[in-house]
Amino acid sequence: MISSIRLTFLGVLLFACAPSNTEKESNTAAEARAVTFVYAPALNRPHRESMRRSEEFSIPGSPLRNLEEWLMDWDVVVQQETNLFRRTMKLVGLKIDVNGAPALRGDVKANAVMPIAGSRMTALMGEEINALMQRDFPARAVAPVVALLAHDDAPCNGEMFSVGGGGFARVMVAVAAGYRGTDKDWTIEDAASHFSEAMDVSRYTVPADALVDAELYQSDVPWDAFRAFIA
Repeated sequence: MISSIRLTFLGVLLFACAPSNTEKESNTAAEARAVTFVYAPALNRPHRESMRRSEEFSIPGSPLRNLEEWLMDWDVVVQQETNLFRRTMKLVGLKIDVNGAPALRGDVKANAVMPIAGSRMTALMGEEINALMQRDFPARAVAPVVALLAHDDAPCNGEMFSVGGGGFARVMVAVAAGYRGTDKDWTIEDAASHFSEAMDVSRYTVPADALVDAELYQSDVPWDAFRAFIA
């Protein structure tokens, strides 16, 4: 009798301590409550955003379990373009924990390569072409630059390089001298007549930002005021 009373009391206690259905943590999208999220950052002002991503892998009935947590830091700038908004994000930090232990921490450098090398594609172009590519542009000649850019002491960030045959070169965005007219009421016919000038790359500028290009047009706008506003 006393044992029955104790078991009943224990059952009532456990029931009283259990969370209600309305308070339990949602584990699936179907269980999640609908909420309103307002995202309203200041325009043209850089700010920092962080994103957290968790992923768990396990096999039921086995002790295998792997939990990864990613924390990504971004420098973000939101700009308005007519009736649309452009959100530019630059990854500046990445931390990865695997089962609670740090696997990767520190700053992130992101660069890219445009490799020129013999490959399975060149093998489909015939023996002569493939033999020349394998001789003059072997895949191993790309590796040193890839290794340099992947190293902790990589000398650059946010760059792109053409790599092949034992050399490499920076790939950059340039702005042609173009046609810098001043007629605000010009027509589609006017644009067509100056198209060759816009496409001519015999003279060009490598702008540090969009304002450098804007300064190439004829105007009295103080572009430094834009730089001060963005800063």
